[in-house]
Amino acid sequence: MTQQLQQLLKQAHTLLDQASDHPQYQRLLKRGFTPENTIFNAQRLIVSLELEIKDFTQESMVEQLVDVIANARLEASKKIAEYIVFESEEQGVTLADLLFGFAHVAFNQGLEESARFLEDASEKCRA
Repeated sequence: MTQQLQQLLKQAHTLLDQASDHPQYQRLLKRGFTPENTIFNAQRLIVSLELEIKDFTQESMVEQLVDVIANARLEASKKIAEYIVFESEEQGVTLADLLFGFAHVAFNQGLEESARFLEDASEKCRA
């Protein structure tokens, strides 16, 4: 939660505390004043608002973190792909053959879905 918003909500708590302690308010209560919305209810609503804002900002931070991680993975994947292409060219191996080899490794490891993906990629490289 931003500091300004926290400060405003804290001020609201302080004002409500001052109102509940105010002599005129206390006299009204002694004379039988029973407001539909009490100061306690207002304070409870402010606390509820604070918690909802905190939850929302935490969710927002989680979403931002997920985006950062996804972007980092994408960048890492690009670097790995560049390295593989460079090394395969250096070794005189075609990318299609390399992907086909990875497909066999994936299949032997029980990763059938990955193996199919790599075989498809290998065929696309050959085309």
